[in-house]
Amino acid sequence: MTDQTTIYRGLSNLKFKKNSTNHITFLKLEECREYILENYLQSIDIEKLAILSGMSKYHFIRTFKTTYNITPYQLIIQERLHFAKDLLLKKTPIIHVAQTIGFSDIASFSKAYKNYFGYSPSKEN
Repeated sequence: MTDQTTIYRGLSNLKFKKNSTNHITFLKLEECREYILENYLQSIDIEKLAILSGMSKYHFIRTFKTTYNITPYQLIIQERLHFAKDLLLKKTPIIHVAQTIGFSDIASFSKAYKNYFGYSPSKEN
């Protein structure tokens, strides 16, 4: 998605009464989204992101999902799986890929990968 498309869709999904509230909320959410995109391989505390955005954890998650049509956790997993795909295409062993992106075992990584891409990670190697 282009930046302008992201901004337009995000702002149009927010339904606060005041436009200024929509704008401020979107800017805070966008900061959090950018943080996730830059740090998806790190341990990300959703509670801390919520505090930084000035919302409760559950309000933050709901508002994030309303704005981007994906939860913060789903965005983290999505980014990790795309990174995993890149590693697999470079012939990195599956066990190393699973550990690099935060999965403790190949089975849970394979299941998440297959659910997201529609085929197992072994098809990439």
